[in-house]
Amino acid sequence: MKKIIFNADDFGPSQFINDGICEGIEKEVINSVSAFVTFGQENLDNIKKLKAKFGDRVKIGLHFTLTAGAPAHQPREAVSSIYEKATAAFEDRFWLFSSMNLKAVDLAHVEMELNAQLDALEDQLDGEPINHLNSHQGLLTFYRPYWEICKRVAVQRNIPLRNPVSFEYTHPYLSDRMLGLPITRLGGKAGIQSVFKGNLKTALKLKKGANKKRLKRKAQEAIGWGISMPSNYVISYFGQASEEIIELVLSEIKDGETVEFLLHPGRGNYENDNDWGVNPKSLMGRENELDVLLNCGLADLLTRHEVEMTDYRNL
Repeated sequence: MKKIIFNADDFGPSQFINDGICEGIEKEVINSVSAFVTFGQENLDNIKKLKAKFGDRVKIGLHFTLTAGAPAHQPREAVSSIYEKATAAFEDRFWLFSSMNLKAVDLAHVEMELNAQLDALEDQLDGEPINHLNSHQGLLTFYRPYWEICKRVAVQRNIPLRNPVSFEYTHPYLSDRMLGLPITRLGGKAGIQSVFKGNLKTALKLKKGANKKRLKRKAQEAIGWGISMPSNYVISYFGQASEEIIELVLSEIKDGETVEFLLHPGRGNYENDNDWGVNPKSLMGRENELDVLLNCGLADLLTRHEVEMTDYRNL
C-alpha cells in the first residue's frame, strides 16, 4: 500500500496559521500537525483547544525549536546558552538563526530543552502520545551533534521522527546567493533568502549537513536504532504550491512507502502577525497553499493513485 501524511508545521502562536490549519483539518486535507510550545500559555492553550475540537481527526507532534520563541525549560538560567538574556528592549528569547553560533551552544542545554518542550506538549494532549518529532528550520536534522541528541531522545521516548531526506533533496533555508539556489526536480527555485545571511559559518556548517549522502546516512542510522519515520518528506510545495506538484508526488510514491507532504497553510489577515518574531512577508503564499490543496480534488487524486492517508504512529 502507498501512504501519505499531510502534515502542517508551525501551529501555535499565529492566528493566521492556526486558522489555516484548522480549515484544512475540517476539510479533511490535513491530518497531522507539528506544534510549537515556546510562545507562552496562549500557545499551549491553542494546542489544547485543537485537540479538544478535532480529537482523533488530527495527530499532534512537536515542532521543536531553538530559534523561535523562548525556552520551555524552567528555570531558564539552567539552559542559558540557548537564549538571549532579557534587556530593557525585549524579553528572553532564543537566538535567531542569523546570529546563532552553533559552537557556543551547550549540547546538554539542547537536550534539556528538547525534553522540556516534549513535556510541555504531552501536558496538552490528555494522555495521547506525542505523534512525532521534527524541528523548525531543520535544526535537529542538519547539525550532527543535534541529530545525535534527537535520535537518543526519540528512542528514550518512543517517538517517530521526520525523515531527514526530502523528496527533492533540497531545503529552502539552506539557500542564498552566496551558497547557490537549488532547483528542485519539480521545477522552479526551492530557495528563499537565507535566514543565515548574518552568520556564514553557521550557514556553511548546516549546508554541509544537508548533503544528500549525509542525510541518507542519518535516516539509515535512525532506522537502525528502531526509530519509525516516513520514507521522505516533500518540501517543494512551500512557496510554489500547485496541483502539478501534488499529482507528481502521488504518482511517484512506491508500494510500501509513506511520504510526508509538508504544509504551511494560513487563512485571514497576516499583515500584523509579527508577534512571534516572523516577518509577515514570509507568510505570503500560505493561503494559496491551502486553496490549491482544497481545490485539487484530493480525495479523487488519492483514489486514482491508490494512496491512503495515514499518520506517523501508523507507519
